[in-house]
Amino acid sequence: MVNVSKIRLFWLQQMELESISPLTAWTPLHDFKQYRYNNIAAQLFLLRQVNAQLTMRCNNTLMNPIKGGSRTIKDTLPQIYLKKFKKILIKYNLLYQEKFISSDSSSFCTWTQFRKRCFASHITTQKPPKFYQELQHLITNNMTQYA
Repeated sequence: MVNVSKIRLFWLQQMELESISPLTAWTPLHDFKQYRYNNIAAQLFLLRQVNAQLTMRCNNTLMNPIKGGSRTIKDTLPQIYLKKFKKILIKYNLLYQEKFISSDSSSFCTWTQFRKRCFASHITTQKPPKFYQELQHLITNNMTQYA
């Protein structure tokens, strides 16, 4: 039972594009209806809705921090974009801005530069997909389209 709960917790973390366990910090992407069949998510959602001042101390095995950057996309991109392209963001494991920003943090990576990164080396499409074009538009235009 413990392993099943741990798997569901980590699955929730992945599906919600969180960089750390939802037990410690969680901002839901959806309304309650989306979480009603996931007991962990439903309880965390309800605690968040009532603004419960509850602090959870977790065992290190439940923290599950995902490394790869410092600025999460969930904190910077609008929720409408995250909801629209969530499956693709999960597929490419794009949790941090550093994945699509140049190494000196001065510009947005071109699609060619993005494909050369180790996590995206399997991508063969020459033309940037729609999610990447919209992402580039959001980042370069200060997110005015979805604001």
